[in-house]
Amino acid sequence: MAIRGRKPTPFALRLITGSHLRDRPPPQQRSEPRPGGSVERPKKMSKTAAALWDQYISRASWLTWADSPKALMWVNLQVEFLKASGKMGASRIAQLRALGSELALGSL
Repeated sequence: MAIRGRKPTPFALRLITGSHLRDRPPPQQRSEPRPGGSVERPKKMSKTAAALWDQYISRASWLTWADSPKALMWVNLQVEFLKASGKMGASRIAQLRALGSELALGSL
């Protein structure tokens, strides 16, 4: 299913960047949903996946429980990449990179 338009800019970013138009008032804060809780590690994982989870996901303090499925997908794709990177298709590698970017794992 396609997504319509751009994702809404978070309030903190709108507050910093402001508007390029001088006659616009400063942005007003709305109640934005903020999921709480830390990332939940699945009970059944391979040893390689568990090691990657501990190395990357558990250290990412900015991730919440809502990011758990996305983090699990990233870990599984990373395991697949480590086992046979030559056999992994370009679309799977693109998915791996996109998930890493969405989880902000490039900063680790």
